[in-house]
Amino acid sequence: MTLTPEETDLLGHFIDATITDWEYSLEDRESYGEDLSEEREILRGMNAILQKIIKDKTVEVTR
Repeated sequence: MTLTPEETDLLGHFIDATITDWEYSLEDRESYGEDLSEEREILRGMNAILQKIIKDKTVEVTR
């Protein structure tokens, strides 16, 4: 499916808010000494995928 400009904008806002919330959560948990390197790697990967969707403005789902 191709995203409209409005959908692309909304997705961008959602991604920014979600990733920011997750980053704050990780920082809080890390302050207690937890090793969250795996979670940080997942966050980086999710961010890269979602930014690509926004850039391309398309979503293709295959099973």
